Amino acid sequence: MDCLTTLPPEVLQRLLSKLDQTTLIGAVPSVCKALRSQALAVAASVSVGLERKAAADRFAAWVAKHGHTALASLEVLAPSNVHVQLPFSATAQQLQRLVLAGGRYNQQAICFEAAVQLTSLEIAGVTADHGLLHRIAVLTSLQSLALHNIDSGPIIDAASRQRTVAGAQLAWSQLTQLTALSCCQCDLSDAAVAGLTASLTKLQRLNLSGNQIRQPAALLPLPPGLTLLTISNNHQHLDISQLLTAAAALQASGSSAAEAADAAAIHAGSSTAGMDMCDQQQQQQQQLGGLQHLEVSGLALSEPHLLTGLQTLTHLVAKDLKVDNPPLLLEALAPLSALRHLELRGTFRKRPGSVADPASLSLALTDKQHLSFLDLGQNRIHELGAAAQPGGSFGTALMTPPWQLPELQVLLLDCLPLSRGTSDDFPQYRLQAHDLQQLPRNCPSLQQLDLRGRIHGEVSGRELQPLLQLAGTLTSLSLGGGEFDRGLTCSWVVRDDGLSVVCQLSRLESLTVVNASDVSDVGLLSLCKLKQLRELRVLQLPADEEAVSEALAPRTRAGEREIKLSTKRHKAPNVWQQLLTRCNRSPACLRARQKELEQELVAAHKVAAKERRRAAAAERDAAAAQGEVAALRQQLAELQAANSQGSQ
Repeated sequence: MDCLTTLPPEVLQRLLSKLDQTTLIGAVPSVCKALRSQALAVAASVSVGLERKAAADRFAAWVAKHGHTALASLEVLAPSNVHVQLPFSATAQQLQRLVLAGGRYNQQAICFEAAVQLTSLEIAGVTADHGLLHRIAVLTSLQSLALHNIDSGPIIDAASRQRTVAGAQLAWSQLTQLTALSCCQCDLSDAAVAGLTASLTKLQRLNLSGNQIRQPAALLPLPPGLTLLTISNNHQHLDISQLLTAAAALQASGSSAAEAADAAAIHAGSSTAGMDMCDQQQQQQQQLGGLQHLEVSGLALSEPHLLTGLQTLTHLVAKDLKVDNPPLLLEALAPLSALRHLELRGTFRKRPGSVADPASLSLALTDKQHLSFLDLGQNRIHELGAAAQPGGSFGTALMTPPWQLPELQVLLLDCLPLSRGTSDDFPQYRLQAHDLQQLPRNCPSLQQLDLRGRIHGEVSGRELQPLLQLAGTLTSLSLGGGEFDRGLTCSWVVRDDGLSVVCQLSRLESLTVVNASDVSDVGLLSLCKLKQLRELRVLQLPADEEAVSEALAPRTRAGEREIKLSTKRHKAPNVWQQLLTRCNRSPACLRARQKELEQELVAAHKVAAKERRRAAAAERDAAAAQGEVAALRQQLAELQAANSQGSQ
């Protein structure tokens, strides 16, 4: 035992971490004082998965016996059908972090009287009771609270909504030390969140996505130190413009939340409520001056110019955003130079009648030197890609100098599936093949690129050559027509010459090829050169088995022909090895491999002959050098002999 106690503490703790929790706390501490301290240090953080009820019962017995001695962090993960009976009264008073993910608990079972020192609490996907929020209110030292997808508990049950509101109001008034609050998919109403931000003045991170918040005044006044605000997927009529306007009015007048609600109501009826636009932006910058992360997916934005006041914003996530005037949205993004993450996926116009002149996408991307993530995929706004000049296209707007994104790592431009009736309505919505020439220059650090459905017509391998400039950084690539664009004239059909270029991107780990209707066995064989590939998807292969053999791409139940390979399965071989195994069953691939090997053999013979000629020339040079050395030695001997005779 002395040999164990003499080990460095970090080594001993790593050895003890291999033991089960019962042995670690029940047996090891009784050996000696040195092992006791190290065992308790390792057992302070416990994470356990309870797949069956028997395991849940054994763990509950362990907590009842040993939980009061060491626990500082406890994670309990269980399926929704496993009944968990944890003795919360036996948990240690020094317990600081508790995570309950999944599982079914008895009514009133989750209580915290014995764990008042908790600073972090997360409850996700559990079956709770109607008094949960009321009992959480006793945790006055809590700094981080996360309630996600509480099933049939106080936050979802309509019959106990009033009690939920009372419990929520009590919790907000008691948990004044909270700096991070996340309540996702909890069906919170305006009454439940009223007064939340007024009481929790220390909040820095607030996530209320997936609830039923209708009025922006329920979130006012915003805490002064707020850096993250997520209110995505709330009530469909919640307008972010109302929230920004009310926040500005509240900051300017020092009014109450009720007065801010009146201001928001006035804003809903008129565009700016008589307030000058510059004054609005200045007041928003004062109220939301520290906001860095904003997520407003699935909501409305009637006045996009109000985003201009968020000068410190680094992350903006606005998926499926309803926008009245798309060009104004791009203009509002132009001054936000601190942006690092921008998502406008699926944005669409709220009222089709309100269309202004197309704005330039280049303007929105100017002075974005630190932008690393850009998602403009599946956009319903065709004006979003239109350039200011007549006849401009998405490509000219996105690829035109002088702007550059030197730190951009992710660029997602995948297109919406278009029907036959709309495929040619918006030609400016697409990229052109020649636009790819500017892409590596503007975005030299790209790691992930998605161009599905964006390029009109046929693309040759020569036109894909500019992508080879990204061979040193690109790890994920998606190309081809949209997954439902088959048969349309605007679909991007991938051919063998395109795959011959893609196979030179040696660092690719993920590759998706859609609408590969002109690909053959030989083209697929070239993808075996991608040795680092972890995921491969080749969809909509030709139905003709003469082009692609059945052994290489068998039909699915739906009759489609596709290849989906991955290394995610346990002990699965590399993707290139899986693909090569399939290619070996194809006669065309075998002939191509034989021809390729013959060419390699001829090239190897040429190299060997060249090396032999070089070796023969080297031998002749060596022989000549040896002759010169022998002649020099003879001359030296003669000189030495002459000198010796002269001295005599």
